[in-house]
Amino acid sequence: MEKIKIHERKGNTVMKITFNYSVETGVKRVFKTCATLFMIVALAITMLAASGLGTNKVYAATSSDTTNTSTSTTTYMVTIRDNSKNNIIYITSASSVSADTIKTDIENYLKSKNKNIVNVSIDSGAEITVSAVSTSTAQASSASVTRALASAVATTAYSYTDAISALVSGNYIDITTVEKSSKVTVNAKYKTVYKKTSKLRKTVSKVKRSGKNATTTATTLVTKVNGVTTATSDTTYSKTKAVSKIVLKGTKTVTVRKSKNYSGTSGKAIVAYAKKFVGNPYSYGGTSLTHGCDCSGFVQSVYKHFGLKLPRINQYTVGKRVSLKHLKPGDLLSYSGHVAIYAGNGKIVHAVDYGQGIKVTSMYYGGTPYRATRIVK
Repeated sequence: MEKIKIHERKGNTVMKITFNYSVETGVKRVFKTCATLFMIVALAITMLAASGLGTNKVYAATSSDTTNTSTSTTTYMVTIRDNSKNNIIYITSASSVSADTIKTDIENYLKSKNKNIVNVSIDSGAEITVSAVSTSTAQASSASVTRALASAVATTAYSYTDAISALVSGNYIDITTVEKSSKVTVNAKYKTVYKKTSKLRKTVSKVKRSGKNATTTATTLVTKVNGVTTATSDTTYSKTKAVSKIVLKGTKTVTVRKSKNYSGTSGKAIVAYAKKFVGNPYSYGGTSLTHGCDCSGFVQSVYKHFGLKLPRINQYTVGKRVSLKHLKPGDLLSYSGHVAIYAGNGKIVHAVDYGQGIKVTSMYYGGTPYRATRIVK
């Protein structure tokens, strides 16, 4: 509270008026009102954050929300009436199911299982009706499913693929198939013709054309209803002539290069050929595998047989160098003044000397080799 004094003059007289004034007016009241409003707004925001806003954040992270974008499936009740058979089957599928799609896919299913089927037909008198139902309705109606089907389904709907299989295997609908039964008799075997070509290396061969036998094929069409034979057609016969097999044999010789291996010939084949001349004589400077050769002449002549031309001396300078720990049959082993062909299992085949000729010995017969070279892959 504040005191306010007012002086007022009337003529020669001055009047003094004193009264109390309360400051809680004007601006003070405005501030109080605003503060109250701010408190109400803050309380409302707090309540929303604790209830509505918080719930929205939790809901956005739930898995149930993400499942809304997945592909939905529908359960279909398929009723099949065919002659005395009356069956109901439930199918769960993401795609639309109709009587026509079921018939088409039964045909495709049978042909995929038996390549000899040439025709599939479903009983024209069969009635297939399809209606979409909810899963709960299907489960509630499971008591109306035939006993045989109920035991197979166990109140659970089939997937579409399994349903097609069940319809066929359970004979829920009469299906007629026509299958081709063939028996092939060989009348004459084909001949093999060899032709030389300079496009391939010696001892390398290539099949240019496959051979075919002369045959007679007896074909009978067998009609079956639900897998049981009901009729067969007259047997027809067809014959094919023999076609000769053509094999190309190489005649070319290639010069072996440094750091290169050659395919088409195995190292084991080289060793097998080299061993044919074991016991033949040694001849210094010779290259004849039968009449006499020295160590390098022996290696050169063996590889020449396979169309691979090696130098007369320093044969380690071509091909690829390999470790002695990773030797393969056919590799060349170089010693001081000697060369041999590795035969496997720690053995070598080589032209030794005048007294022993061509022989198979230990790879350490002439000491430890200082280099190994591979010519063929």
